[in-house]
Amino acid sequence: MHQLRVESGSNLSVASIRRRLREEGIRKWRAVKRPRLTPAHVKKRKQWAKEHLNWKIIDFEKVDWSDECSIEKGADPRGVWVFRTSSKAEKFLPKNVATKNKSGCVSLMVWGCFTGTHLGPLVSFRGKNTADTYVNTLRNHLLPFIQSLPSDVANEFIFQQDNATIHTAKKTRQWFEENGIQVMEWPPNSPDMNPIEHLWRALKAALHQRFPDTRILPGGPEKVQEILYERLQVVWQEIGEKTLRDLVDSMPRRAAALWQAKGWHTHY
Repeated sequence: MHQLRVESGSNLSVASIRRRLREEGIRKWRAVKRPRLTPAHVKKRKQWAKEHLNWKIIDFEKVDWSDECSIEKGADPRGVWVFRTSSKAEKFLPKNVATKNKSGCVSLMVWGCFTGTHLGPLVSFRGKNTADTYVNTLRNHLLPFIQSLPSDVANEFIFQQDNATIHTAKKTRQWFEENGIQVMEWPPNSPDMNPIEHLWRALKAALHQRFPDTRILPGGPEKVQEILYERLQVVWQEIGEKTLRDLVDSMPRRAAALWQAKGWHTHY
């Protein structure tokens, strides 16, 4: 309140400011986290929204949504809940404390995609991901996935990826051209327009729900990564068509929300 009083240059007392805010239904909230947007980013995001405002769900069904994601063994998005009394002594008992690994948590980088209600492959990366490793992933996993799709989808296939350096590298662009794959022009810093971002969150939650001991897996990094990948494959394959359908169905609303926000942040 004191900071607000100073920044606003108000002569009102702190108590008066607090009362006025309460009357207007205004309270202190933690700011939401979103990627930084510059005016140039906003302009491109607004243009993308304009170009896709009239797209129907059937149009978005032709898009293959893709992305990379880092999965940490100890990062349970659901949080850790325990049953205890309100006693401070009991609060800090070992069985009631979710510990953090001081030396860092073992993680596994994965790449995945989906088109309409067709779930694509989930591929792991070990070591540094470069344009070479990315092209290998596309060659070994994306092409077979496209070939497995119904002909009406495969014939109008549009690939979506963000603007990461390995995605926009000359070698990657050349590979898409050689294989005749259309790539969607993607606006910068726009994870809110990519429905697979919601799939990642669901995947992480499902991993820890299905395998509760994931956050305390013993062993070295390579062993833990191996187990993580095995478990992620199980959870990934359990993703149902309804989940994918709901994500694709949200796309017209996402484009509309981005247009209404004039290219700035949306609630997605």
